[in-house]
Amino acid sequence: MYKAVIFDMDGVLIKSEEFYFERRMEFFKKIGVKPDSTDIKDYIGASNKEVWQHLVADEKKRTNIKKTYLKYQKSHVIDYLDYVDKDVYKVISFLQSNKIKMILASAGERIEIERMLIECHLKKYFDIVLSGEEVANNKPAPDIYLKAVDESGGR
Repeated sequence: MYKAVIFDMDGVLIKSEEFYFERRMEFFKKIGVKPDSTDIKDYIGASNKEVWQHLVADEKKRTNIKKTYLKYQKSHVIDYLDYVDKDVYKVISFLQSNKIKMILASAGERIEIERMLIECHLKKYFDIVLSGEEVANNKPAPDIYLKAVDESGGR
């Protein structure tokens, strides 16, 4: 019998990759700069750091563009409820009825994770919520998963 299930946020609970990709591409179009990669496959599952390395290889240029993008992002926010995977509620209900702990381990920022949990009415279901900001090495390093297992009492 399983004791716990670890969920990721983007791509698992929330089908957000396409939204984020389109938002980035629209931003680059707006500022008149061609990103170094326009292939969505380069961004799926990537950490924020990796995303920006794919977008702009030159570090100095990347730093300047990223500052502008952060302002753009604040005025072009995702409505998580529009992108939640509708099957999530069935899965979570099943796990809850079988008394299986639920852990959310996302590479994302804590503030966005919390916003998603509230908007999608999922906060009460997760026993543990972890952000990539809370570990020494964000995904794809295993740190967040190891921390999730430790905090769940799995080791």
